[in-house]
Amino acid sequence: MGLTGMAPAVFMREGNAADPRSVRTRQLILAAFERQLENGRVAPTVSSLAQEAGVSRSSFYNHFSGAEIVGVAAFRELLDTIKPSGNENQDKDSSAGTSRVSFEDLFGHLEQHRVLCSAVLTPDTQTPALAELHAILVSHLTEAIAKVGSKPADLDAGRAATFLVGGILSLLLDWLQEPAATASELALLADRMLPDWLKGERLFEAPILVTTVPLVGI
Repeated sequence: MGLTGMAPAVFMREGNAADPRSVRTRQLILAAFERQLENGRVAPTVSSLAQEAGVSRSSFYNHFSGAEIVGVAAFRELLDTIKPSGNENQDKDSSAGTSRVSFEDLFGHLEQHRVLCSAVLTPDTQTPALAELHAILVSHLTEAIAKVGSKPADLDAGRAATFLVGGILSLLLDWLQEPAATASELALLADRMLPDWLKGERLFEAPILVTTVPLVGI
């Protein structure tokens, strides 16, 4: 399953990313990062991550250049494990090896890892994870908007997507910090932000396209 199309293995600095031992080490480090955040550690360090994951510092540096990169990789892995809700109508326009997910699917998935998301998606800053999520959503929404027949004739799909993503991410970041609503309620609020020509468009019920083929060397 993949939303970003880039597995955490792309950060690997030395060795064979597909080796089962490398995959295991990488997963231990990523799990240690999220676990330390959940246990109240504000900024995991290389030493603390290596110790909790049960790996040496040299092994850590084979995979990641620093602790902050682990946060980006952990968030990327989170995005790449998102699954559609199972609504058959959402998959009708998907090609082989892909499936469509809704904003409610996305919000609900992120909610299960709220501590990690709150740590790596910092409001009012262009953190690497936030920049990546912004770019991904703009790309997916641009593609979806371009296919909408009822859009204004002179509309630039990319600019429209950038505008919508800005509002959606603002809602998401506030919600992660102060969860006063459910993922479903947040998705409904995001839907209400859509312009009239997008409301009711079936494609926009699930505008995010994910691959269902496992990424190599996760």
